[in-house]
Amino acid sequence: MEQFFIILQQLFVFTFFVLVGFLCVKYKIIDQATLNSMSKFIIMITMPAMLICNLLSGPSYADLINSLPIFIVYLVCFIILYLLNCIIVHFFHFDTKKANIYKALATFSNAGFIGIPLILAVFKKEGGVFSSLCTVVDQIMLWTLGIKLTSSNLNNHNTLESLKKFMTPSLVAIALSLFGAVLELRLPRFLFYSLSPIGSMTPVLSMIYIGGLFCFSNLKKYFKNLELYVLILFKMIIFPLMIWLILKQTSISENIVRAVVLLFSLPSMTSIAIFAKKYENNPEYAVATVLITSMFSVATVPLVAFLIDKF
Repeated sequence: MEQFFIILQQLFVFTFFVLVGFLCVKYKIIDQATLNSMSKFIIMITMPAMLICNLLSGPSYADLINSLPIFIVYLVCFIILYLLNCIIVHFFHFDTKKANIYKALATFSNAGFIGIPLILAVFKKEGGVFSSLCTVVDQIMLWTLGIKLTSSNLNNHNTLESLKKFMTPSLVAIALSLFGAVLELRLPRFLFYSLSPIGSMTPVLSMIYIGGLFCFSNLKKYFKNLELYVLILFKMIIFPLMIWLILKQTSISENIVRAVVLLFSLPSMTSIAIFAKKYENNPEYAVATVLITSMFSVATVPLVAFLIDKF
């Protein structure tokens, strides 16, 4: 039950920062341009700094080898979830563009903005390795499958452009950090003390950013969409519990299983909404889904954590 209370506490803190973001925009302390810049700052600066500090301030080569199963388990579960969402989409008879954006929203979890801070809070040092290995999977799938699903013109999509953008600061930071961790290199103390405060800004800025988005979105009409509740029920509750019931029968470390379950119980990935805006593929629908699933995650993530503790 200790992990359950850590998750509950962490989500309360996140909710507080979301409220701060909402009020900052509501009272014109932050505008939409500032929010866009904040998103870039998180992706380009604070998140890479956090990942570097987590991997080069403790985990050994042995820790990486012991945690490697999470990479395989997370990838396999990701693929299974995507295939199941393809079946779900078939029953809603969406047009192709909406079907693709729904599959992206129902498959990708908000690991970067919410998952990494949550995993670090729950699993401490081990969580740094977990989150980094899972981020590799997320980034690979985001810049391949994610681009394909969110692009409004799949046939004319520039593959070379995608490959260039694939080398994101977060992925580069992880690659360099993993290489350093394998060689058991450590950050010089002065560099760690410089980067650590920057990295620690990630969860705060991420939640303020999500809170700010609420003010620029018309959510009312989307609360009536049945498919959003199917997404919440299946992606954020049923599928994570299925993973738990299946994987707990295996010899995989319980902490690895718990981390994977928590990551899949998270709301839809913010980057999918950003891509949907860029490619003009149901952007309002994508933003509304990210925000609504984020709202429900305050209840669903603790629920999943409570149920896996009980069973």
